[in-house]
Amino acid sequence: MSKFNLNEEPQTGVVVFNNGVAGKVENVSIDVEKRKADEPDSYPPYKLIVNDGSGAMPINQGFYFDENDTEAKQEQTIQRIRSIAKTVVPEGFEWPVCDTYTEACEALFKIIKQHAGEQKVNVFTSYGWTGKPSKFLGLRNFNFIEKMDEVNSRLKPTPSDVLERPEADAPRAEVGDAPKPDGIW
Repeated sequence: MSKFNLNEEPQTGVVVFNNGVAGKVENVSIDVEKRKADEPDSYPPYKLIVNDGSGAMPINQGFYFDENDTEAKQEQTIQRIRSIAKTVVPEGFEWPVCDTYTEACEALFKIIKQHAGEQKVNVFTSYGWTGKPSKFLGLRNFNFIEKMDEVNSRLKPTPSDVLERPEADAPRAEVGDAPKPDGIW
């Protein structure tokens, strides 16, 4: 049977990506994971994995795409994935020509997977945007990634970025939940 010393503070060992600091994070690695055959269809077909090398849980950014997406949504998704690929491919890379939206997305993720390797990139993290704050660090939709040696960085805060972790609202007292006198639980 284990003993529990309640006088000691527990060691949680929890490490948070970039120590929980939002903003530009330099020298991170990226990888791509494809949805596994045993995972439900509700999972994203691909995830971008961003690791800061600290041992913290990486940021996992899911990417969904469907041939039924609007043309504008398809273009936006392709450009977002291509912006990731551009950070890891060599100068003068010959991009493939794809017949379908799905084929283009899959080709781009394959390119990222093949070229990311040990390359490092910079990313911009935030706790969401003013219209949708989050208690977790994540990546912006655009201007969120660049080559490690980028001279003219676009990874700067915008007025809509939430850079401080939102605090949860205090629980609301229910009717009849009056404070209890000392000694009663």
